Amino acid sequence: AALVLASALFAAFAPDMLRGEFLFVKVVEDPGSFFSYYPWNIFSARSFAAGYFPLFNPFNGGGVPHLANYQSAPLFPLQLALFYNPTRLWFDLFIISRIFLLGLGMYLLARRLRISHMAGMGAMLAAAFNGFYMRYLPMVHLNTETLLPWVLLLVLAFSEEKRFGYWALLTGFIAAALMGGNAESAMFVIMAALLWTAWLAPTGKKSRELLQMLGAIVAGGIISLAQTLPFLEYLPHAWHIHQEGSGHEWLGMAGIGSLAAPNLFGLRAGFAPYAGAAVLLFMALGAWRV
Repeated sequence: AALVLASALFAAFAPDMLRGEFLFVKVVEDPGSFFSYYPWNIFSARSFAAGYFPLFNPFNGGGVPHLANYQSAPLFPLQLALFYNPTRLWFDLFIISRIFLLGLGMYLLARRLRISHMAGMGAMLAAAFNGFYMRYLPMVHLNTETLLPWVLLLVLAFSEEKRFGYWALLTGFIAAALMGGNAESAMFVIMAALLWTAWLAPTGKKSRELLQMLGAIVAGGIISLAQTLPFLEYLPHAWHIHQEGSGHEWLGMAGIGSLAAPNLFGLRAGFAPYAGAAVLLFMALGAWRV
């Protein structure tokens, strides 16, 4: 499965890389990758190489907190590897490695759920090349979202076998999710883990299972304090470039059809979130099989 996924990724991205394209800034849905994430990662890499921790960035205006802005994510494990050699090639391999981890995690989760090898391969490729990922390829929130199938896999494994090693790995992945650079995505991952735990827990043991999951969340939160505490201190004094009210839009029930296709009932101001008709169909089939 890993070889198939690696081959698919090579076929998808090698032509652009061989032409000298820079994938990290090539797919632009949001200019944040070019104006923020790339220079922030370069600054982090140079800071570590010079022997000091990137707490403060003097090159943004008159200087701004770097670690505390959260999206710089200098403690995220995959980005730590990137800082070792921050070349264009390594930046591209970094975002490709996230896709690889997402797809592999989905395959392993499918197999743990006793889904067939071929169906697991389909889930792997569908996850790796989903439209959301391809649209936001270089964005920092994918750091955290890449970890979702691994968190669900470890919740399932611990639910079935109750090994401390699974719990410890789950704690580590939750800590990594919290250090991934996007608080909203981290909260989504944690809530998914809690809901998955409640779903898997047998009747009469749900409270115990949820307490064990909460223990992993608390332990992961403690590990991530070096990232989250500066962020929480800086948050009341921070600013962002988006207009007032940004991020507070929602899809009303009158536009529920837009889940199947964007703007199904006419154009909407702002974002038009949708999953896609095919995704909804597969969700319905999956729910029916369950």
